[in-house]
Amino acid sequence: MSENLLFGFSVAIVGALVAILIAVSIAATRILAAMRKGRMLSACHGYGSEAMSQTGVSVVVSGAQSEREIEERLSSEYWRYEVIVVLDSTRDGRLLSRLCRKYSMIRVSFPTDGDLKIDGVPLLYRSRQRRYRRLVLIDRLHRSRADDWNCGVVIASFDCIIPLESDRFLTSEALPRWVMELHETRPVRSDFISAQVSPTHFFDRRRVAMFSRMAVVRTGGFSGEHPRMQMMRCLRGRTLCLPLAMAKLRRRRSSNPLRQLLMTMGALPTTLLFVSLAVQRWELARAALMLVVAVYVTALFISTIALRVRLALDEEYCEDRSVSLRRLLRCSFRVF
Repeated sequence: MSENLLFGFSVAIVGALVAILIAVSIAATRILAAMRKGRMLSACHGYGSEAMSQTGVSVVVSGAQSEREIEERLSSEYWRYEVIVVLDSTRDGRLLSRLCRKYSMIRVSFPTDGDLKIDGVPLLYRSRQRRYRRLVLIDRLHRSRADDWNCGVVIASFDCIIPLESDRFLTSEALPRWVMELHETRPVRSDFISAQVSPTHFFDRRRVAMFSRMAVVRTGGFSGEHPRMQMMRCLRGRTLCLPLAMAKLRRRRSSNPLRQLLMTMGALPTTLLFVSLAVQRWELARAALMLVVAVYVTALFISTIALRVRLALDEEYCEDRSVSLRRLLRCSFRVF
């Protein structure tokens, strides 16, 4: 009975390892293919320039907390876009005062006949200086992230909307890449194009997205506890397997679900190995040892794929390959 149980346990672990290997290989292939496609689109100068000259983007930020965050968002070289910052002066009135002085902001009328229903009476500020025209401030009592994004959608000047949290920042190539993907010839028009958030991990569900303003208005605006994901479920779109945004605070590596799964799968046969050695069941110990080796080799292979993808994605991660491989062997059970 115990041998049959061990055989079934072994088959289950091996099957799970094979499924993980296939999933990781497919994810790595999609990421590298997206990188090659980006280089190909960037090489078409006329194609990229035409898309940039025709498409404007409105970035809506909910809950900015400092002037530095806003300066970083205004530093993009993409010229046809605006940054709509929604903040609550009841939480930090000095921040609004500093922004009004620094960017010469004046209060203007908020549109009352917008496409979406807005609770309360938001205050709208625009700059008197032409060089700061891309910055728009909205002062309102914070109710939810969805309400903040809906306020930005109402006053957005462009047809493409990118809603962001306060801790998400776009990369330098994010806007041109989104625009080039938007103008790519496809039989079906996409209502949104989503992308990953750096630092990326396999099976990471964090996303940023560029939405069509008309599609957002058609569905009644953002809503729910996770407004971006809920909106993506209601619309038809596609995902780029590339990180086009950065998270301000890095997550702990122990939160990687793939690493947790492999550690759990390795702990079970390891426990079985020590128990079988204690009771001197040598056949059972040999089978448990083979399972431990199988989990270890699978984790090492997945880590190698993840390291290769990371070296290809992150230009700043310019560590020598030999050093990376030595570090990988020292910590081979760690999935990047």
